Amino acid sequence: MWILVWVLCAWMVLALCATLVGIARRESAETYEGVVIGRGSTTVPLTVGSRTDLWLHVREDSGAKTSHQVDGRTWAAFGVGDRIVKHAGERRPSKG
Repeated sequence: MWILVWVLCAWMVLALCATLVGIARRESAETYEGVVIGRGSTTVPLTVGSRTDLWLHVREDSGAKTSHQVDGRTWAAFGVGDRIVKHAGERRPSKG
């Protein structure tokens, strides 16, 4: 019985790690350059509690308007009018 519990716990930990690695890969593959034209937040209700997603709205150099979900540190670092540069392989964008 204990073996089954340990196997299930190990499986859950590995599944969580795989999910986090997948998110990190997706973030590092994004590339954009432009000017921040807005900041926003969305509250997402969960089964227990809620989650706040933070967004930066960017007008890219090509003229396209895009929105990028960012962490709190990045959201706080950028204001409207700031130049933002995100290269592939970087976890967070930088001020350009």
